[in-house]
Order: sequence, then structure tokens, then C-alpha cells
Amino acid sequence: MIVNDNLSACFDLGLCGCDAALHDGRDADRPDGVCLPTRSEVQMSSYRVRLVLGAVLLAGCSGAPAGPSAEALPDAKLGVPAAAPSLIGVVVGVEAGPRVLLEHRPVRPECQRQALAAVGSETRVVWRDGRGASADDLRVGQQVSAWFGETELRSCPVQVYAKAIILEP
Repeated sequence: MIVNDNLSACFDLGLCGCDAALHDGRDADRPDGVCLPTRSEVQMSSYRVRLVLGAVLLAGCSGAPAGPSAEALPDAKLGVPAAAPSLIGVVVGVEAGPRVLLEHRPVRPECQRQALAAVGSETRVVWRDGRGASADDLRVGQQVSAWFGETELRSCPVQVYAKAIILEP
């Protein structure tokens, strides 16, 4: 039996995924040099995949918190929600009321790009270093992180209530 050079290299380098000792060169005469796995190798591979998937599923159901605790988040000490901000971007307009037009950075598709946020007495507005701030400190060009309430008026731009805003220096 003539041994194909590609198959020999495959076995030597361990790239073919099967064991030369198990095959005794049975695929050596294939013109394409492909090493076909045995039935037991396929079953073992399938078993390994199921074992890994099972471990991943069990790890996901462990009851451990899904994300970092509020203490671990850098913004937790500022009195803002522990969740990720609804918007990280820049102030592009300030209106009476007060309402502030915020734009995502990086820019998103049309109608997801901006949010018109009402800033009320319940809105927590602070500087990144922890100093207190107010809606009067919101200026066009100001970089911000903002958290919005649950209710959203689906318009273009969306209209929301700001629960918290962190002003970047």
C-alpha cells in the first residue's frame, strides 16, 4: 500500500483529527489525502461537545449574579443606577423645561441616534468626580452618561425621563 504524503503529514502534525495507530493506514490510499474519523472517534467528539455544553449550561444556572455588584461599578458611589447607562454621548441641545437633547457616541442609526430627555427634580445630576450638579450645568458639547426611566415615547428622537446624568469634566 502506498502512503500518501499529505496523510502522513496529517498524522505527524495531528491535524487530521484522527489517530494513525487506530486507522492502520486505511485512508492512506485516498487520492485527496483526507483522513476520515472512525465511528468511535465521531461518538467521542459528540460526547465531548455535549459535555462542554452541559458544563456551560450548569455554570449559567449556578445562581451567581449575572454582572458585577453595585459596589464594583465605578458609578455606584455617585448615586446612579447600577445598570449600564442608557446613553453615553454628548449634549446637542438644551431646551426649557428643562429638556436636553442627547446624542449617542458613537453615532447610531437614525431615530436611535438621539434622545430628548426631561430633567426633573427627581433626576440625579452629578459631575464624574462626585460634585453635585444641576440641569443648569448641562451645556451643548458636554459629554454625559445618562440613565433613563422605563417609559419611552417612541418618536424620532425618542422622548424619555432622565433618572440620572453624569457630567464628564
